[in-house]
Amino acid sequence: MFFENRRFERYRTCIRVRVQVRGRDYDGFVLDISQGGMRVSTEQVADVWSGDDVRVECEELGLVTGEVRWRSPGRFGIRFDESTNTTAKFEHFRKHLGPVM
Repeated sequence: MFFENRRFERYRTCIRVRVQVRGRDYDGFVLDISQGGMRVSTEQVADVWSGDDVRVECEELGLVTGEVRWRSPGRFGIRFDESTNTTAKFEHFRKHLGPVM
């Protein structure tokens, strides 16, 4: 049996984002999101590495920053920088999301 130990509940979504890593821009989609981070799907993951600083921008959240924590073919995970601004943006966004995964 597999047990996930996560700090925050995740919410399934599919929103367009622009991600900036190492001075390059990537288009993608957020597959799920929590107060602590998000999972992004993109065809352009080749130059994205764990530990990279990242900026994510979308209409729904505005601009948030974080760090790439993992990557796999076509996907990577971002942990948000902890700030009251990021938390407030997520809480505002969460009010418009569907049920918890």
